[in-house]
Amino acid sequence: MLTTSQGVVIPTEVAVPVLTAIGVVPLAIGGIVYLARRTSSGRADAARWGAAACAVWIAWLVAVVALARAGILFGADAGRWVPLWVLITWAIPIVVVPALARRSGDLLRGLGARVPLTLLTLFETGRVVGSVFIELHHRGTLPALFAYPAGWGDVAIGVTAPGAAAIVYLRHAQVHTPGTRWRRLFLAWGVAGFAEMLMAVTLGLGNYPGVLRIFHGSADTAMFAEPPMLLFPTFLVTTATTLHVLMIQALRRTHLPTTTPPVRDTATL
Repeated sequence: MLTTSQGVVIPTEVAVPVLTAIGVVPLAIGGIVYLARRTSSGRADAARWGAAACAVWIAWLVAVVALARAGILFGADAGRWVPLWVLITWAIPIVVVPALARRSGDLLRGLGARVPLTLLTLFETGRVVGSVFIELHHRGTLPALFAYPAGWGDVAIGVTAPGAAAIVYLRHAQVHTPGTRWRRLFLAWGVAGFAEMLMAVTLGLGNYPGVLRIFHGSADTAMFAEPPMLLFPTFLVTTATTLHVLMIQALRRTHLPTTTPPVRDTATL
């Protein structure tokens, strides 16, 4: 059980999955980048790219926690501007990482390969951790307007992620072929996952007692001002959203060449 400086109690059944997810993310990102780089350009620099990606995510995590502990931008003493800084912190990786990936054609091609793209998709299974929002609402800590849409939305994307990953792995060629139903289905899942994140962030910020508040209920989302819950929007959510963008980006960048014979789209899972 954790207690924030604001006196908010975070039960063990919430703290453990959240902290576990936070610890796994950098290693998962590093592994996926390693496989993508190895697939696209060989083994020579794959380890270096994987280690660098892992280090960047760890540095981002440490920076957010340090700023919160120091009361700079985040934390209980940062005031009503916290949601604005949270929004900016959430948006930076979503803009910067895909922009950098776009400059590296090899990396994007690697991310679009069968195994890396499958693992990127499976990564979203971790979004079931969003079910803790519902538990916190039942304890009177989070408003229903945020907890139910964000919690069940995360669970919906998380439980369907293995199915989307199966499509990528078993129908990889069709997923990369414009016009096939497998590509449309996978893209629809990716867009839905991205849209659900936008909805959750909007409701979270709209219920926070600060400059962006638009919903005024008996409960709010102030608990997201401090670690570990601060790391939901600024680390876990921004990572998942960034990976959705990368999946769609890799799919658009790595479709099959027009010289490839058309793939008959008659197979079923």
